[in-house]
Amino acid sequence: MRRYETIFILRPDSGDPQIKEVIKRYEGIIAAGAGEMIETEEWGSRELAYKIKGERRGFYVRLDYVSPGPVMNEVERNLRISD
Repeated sequence: MRRYETIFILRPDSGDPQIKEVIKRYEGIIAAGAGEMIETEEWGSRELAYKIKGERRGFYVRLDYVSPGPVMNEVERNLRISD
């Protein structure tokens, strides 16, 4: 198993419960695929380098985990299809 780091950005207007729900969903995907979470960091709301869909700010989250390769692929696939 290898160690991976995934950083994703959520809408800044998402409420705290919704942010926690999204983080738990990705932690669940990792756990379901025999992965192990090392650390989850919420970096908070920060200014983006450029506008994305009209937004100037985003809520950054960093996941640090150990898992087989297919689990990382599944996390990335879910990130691509979610808004």
